[in-house]
Amino acid sequence: MRLALGAAPRQVLWLVTTRGLILALVGVVVGVSLAYVAGRSMQALLAGITPGDAVAMLFAVSVSLVSALAGTMLPAFRASRISPTEALRAD
Repeated sequence: MRLALGAAPRQVLWLVTTRGLILALVGVVVGVSLAYVAGRSMQALLAGITPGDAVAMLFAVSVSLVSALAGTMLPAFRASRISPTEALRAD
């Protein structure tokens, strides 16, 4: 729809990617917080890792953000390549 209103494909790509990554960042913050709390409560069951292990948390955050970026890029590319007439016709 934004393309039909005059937005550049680059702007649509940026919008879709940014919104997806913001959602992913919120999920990462909540997930890391809950993982730390759960790890502290189950510390006896953890084998060879502490609940606040920075390397493990950094690896999990990195994998999550890279997969979120990959997951938002495909819809963003599709949204930026749709023709304005198709966008208007779909509404």
